Amino acid sequence: MRIRQGQPAEGAALETLVAAAFLDYVRGIGRDWPGPYDWLAERLAKGEVWVAESIGGPLLGMAALSQDTGARTLTVDLLAVAPAAQGQGIGHALLAHAEALARTAGARAMHLHTVAKYDRLVRLYEGAGFRVTHTGPRPKGDDGHPRAFLRKRLDEQETPA
Repeated sequence: MRIRQGQPAEGAALETLVAAAFLDYVRGIGRDWPGPYDWLAERLAKGEVWVAESIGGPLLGMAALSQDTGARTLTVDLLAVAPAAQGQGIGHALLAHAEALARTAGARAMHLHTVAKYDRLVRLYEGAGFRVTHTGPRPKGDDGHPRAFLRKRLDEQETPA
């Protein structure tokens, strides 16, 4: 497996991957289908999307990342792993890659959020060193499903090997 920047030509394949990865998640919060992902093309063009792929094979996962250089933070806006590849360490590899990028950029912390009731996702992020800072409404408007907001401090930890 390797991790590289996503390419604009991969937009449709990534939309399909994310929709498949998020289907159970969104149904659990009462929506019929994931998306829309109309933001993806712009994020690919800006170089803010990283993909995990098997060598010579399919896309396995993706992470959309945004940096705030003033606040010295990196936010994992979206992390998705193809259903067939879940449980194989792809999500952890993408998070480790995001952390390496954050450290290179001088970030002091990483942030993300997920629906609070999804304990398995909170545990995944905690296993990667994130800690829940609080719960609250979805940042883009309350949908009745509180989010767990997580933070990983980078200024108190050693650089990973």
